[in-house]
Amino acid sequence: MKGAFLLSLLIAASAKAFAGLGRRETCSNLHIFGARETTAPPGFGTAATAVDIIRGAYPSASTESIIYPAAGGDLYGASVATGVRAVAAQTNSYFQKCPNTTLVVGAQIVDDAFCGGPDGISLNMTRESVSAGVSRMVAAIILMGSPRNVPGRVGNIGNATVGGFAARPFGYQCPAFASIIRSYCDEDDPFCAKGNSSVTHQGYGQAYGQDVLKFVRQKLSSISANDAEISLTKMRPIFASPLMLLGVQVVSAAYNSSGSNNIAVYWGQNSAGGVNTQRPLIDVCQSEKDVDIILISFLVSAINIDGGLNFANSYRPTEKEIIACQTRYNKTLILSLGGAATDNTWAFTDQSQAVNAANRIWSAFGPAPPPGYPAIRPFGSATVDGFDLDFEAPYSNIHVFAKHLRFLMNEATASRGKKFYLSAAPQCPFPDMNLYPILHGNMATVLDFVLIQFYNNAPCDMRNPRGFLESLVDWHSGWAKASDARIFVGLPGAMTAIGPANRGSYIEGSQFAANYISKIKDVPSFAGVMVWDMSQLDGNTAFLPPIVATLRKPQMRAHEEDESD
Repeated sequence: MKGAFLLSLLIAASAKAFAGLGRRETCSNLHIFGARETTAPPGFGTAATAVDIIRGAYPSASTESIIYPAAGGDLYGASVATGVRAVAAQTNSYFQKCPNTTLVVGAQIVDDAFCGGPDGISLNMTRESVSAGVSRMVAAIILMGSPRNVPGRVGNIGNATVGGFAARPFGYQCPAFASIIRSYCDEDDPFCAKGNSSVTHQGYGQAYGQDVLKFVRQKLSSISANDAEISLTKMRPIFASPLMLLGVQVVSAAYNSSGSNNIAVYWGQNSAGGVNTQRPLIDVCQSEKDVDIILISFLVSAINIDGGLNFANSYRPTEKEIIACQTRYNKTLILSLGGAATDNTWAFTDQSQAVNAANRIWSAFGPAPPPGYPAIRPFGSATVDGFDLDFEAPYSNIHVFAKHLRFLMNEATASRGKKFYLSAAPQCPFPDMNLYPILHGNMATVLDFVLIQFYNNAPCDMRNPRGFLESLVDWHSGWAKASDARIFVGLPGAMTAIGPANRGSYIEGSQFAANYISKIKDVPSFAGVMVWDMSQLDGNTAFLPPIVATLRKPQMRAHEEDESD
């Protein structure tokens, strides 16, 4: 369609450069990707006005135009698809060269690349994937005259009251990026609205250029304000201008589902018991670079969602902290359900009660529902990466609850492109009777991984090395192998993490690293180590480093060790 405005700006800012710590010669402080509108000559098109305004405020910024046909008429659809591929290829390529640069992107093809559709996959996904690394670096997305415009979208600027010729459904908000989008559309625009003025469509840079700059500055400053010590290398990229992307699969988690060197830690119960022995979650996310998964513990009630969040003291992570942990510090955040001190509302009298509980918890902690939908949201718009089932007693219909929660998670993954995880924390005797209904029968494929507690059980914990290894093999052959799921070996982070009667099941991290890791890494389903809990690790700082070092170095097989002797 001739004249359709497809403008994109991507700005990437290197933290080190801003901090005066030096930078790679080929990487600028800011990088701006721009895309021309349909039928405009190669370059930025009328988006150049917005590009120049941003460069005026950030003189060291570099620029790069998206190379695509920008064709109209019957070739418009194919041109957009090519543009999406180009955005993915060029932004991914730049990230590979300059991974410490914050990016700003925009335009219709940017909208589709980051927010999804419409190329035959779904509203929230596309065939072309901007990498997770690029996604993490996005600080702002600016859209100008996008045909995907829909009234009521968060970040809309302008007087348009109707949608564009390729408008999204009413009420749609871009998954994962809604808070960093600014979209400009006035009613006279023939492409983002129903007007007939191409001058309006091509004049957003002049009309709103200063607002674009203000928005970019706000997003950069809000990131740095949250943590003055965070360099711009850890900011999310900013996407500015009206480039139309067809979509991107969102990946925000650090957990490596195919790896065997993951570290998972429970946080929230302050098992160390001191007044100041539990740090805020955001501090843990920032400082514990070796931790991949943080299990937020616990939601103790299936009914009292807000009041049932028990984090052992009055502190509760905020919406911004949850999002920062996931996007800036690359942590997988899983909400653990149950624990030892539940209110017994997990025993469901019938299947419908179990299904309703799963719906209630998903509405509270899964993707935010549409505006106006009544839901309790303890973490605001923030979405956890999954749920952990840590039930210390058998509960009726708990398998129905887990199965429906899995259904909701799979449905969201299909529509949004984000993977959600479901785990459980059984004790080491196989099979675990408390969680048996969740782990076996037709439930075998519901879970992604288990975090097995190899403590407090003498027959299979560290007091009995042979029993420990036999139990691990039993869990692999009797459960994980058939379900294609993964196993974490759970350890206490200090002797005080367990009661006096079972403290013999604690071993030092160095001892575990030296005597066990080489053996258990050969178990195909082994995913890594889980530790209970963070407050214990803070008082026993020597525990985790040798485990991490041993897990993350290449392991020789037995015959290789023999040959090296």
